[in-house]
Amino acid sequence: MLAVHAKWKDGRVVVDEAVDWPEGCELEVRPVAVNGSERDDVESNDPAAIARWIAEFQAVPPLEMTAEEEAEWQAARQAQRELELKTFAQRELKALRPEYDLQQLQGGVRGKYYQRYQSRLHLVRLEPEVAAAFPTEEAVNHALRMLLNLARQEAATPAS
Repeated sequence: MLAVHAKWKDGRVVVDEAVDWPEGCELEVRPVAVNGSERDDVESNDPAAIARWIAEFQAVPPLEMTAEEEAEWQAARQAQRELELKTFAQRELKALRPEYDLQQLQGGVRGKYYQRYQSRLHLVRLEPEVAAAFPTEEAVNHALRMLLNLARQEAATPAS
């Protein structure tokens, strides 16, 4: 069977030419173009569609620039970076919600709670084979609690 062209009009598919298909024939209907551009988002993910995409991608010739064109392109990229860095603070201030008062946000103390946090934090480096056996923080804590309970029971049991 050959593909035919059709258009969507008044909620119906209107075929451009007469077809001689058997009654009950199953059809696949998908948009070919929207506003004159190809619709990549409706392409299926079956192996044939992927192979078509790869072939189309590989058919695109590589971009070749002269040394002058590349230098111009690099200069434009650098100018864009510099502009973004220069205007970053202004853009951030504009992005700040109106309910935030900058006067109240000033005066913060860097590291104010650092010592308190450090006194409660205990980092322990595990050997690789131990880390593999206990992949999460919870697993390590559970195993250590079991070991502590066993040690306490052993210490509480009188020697015979």
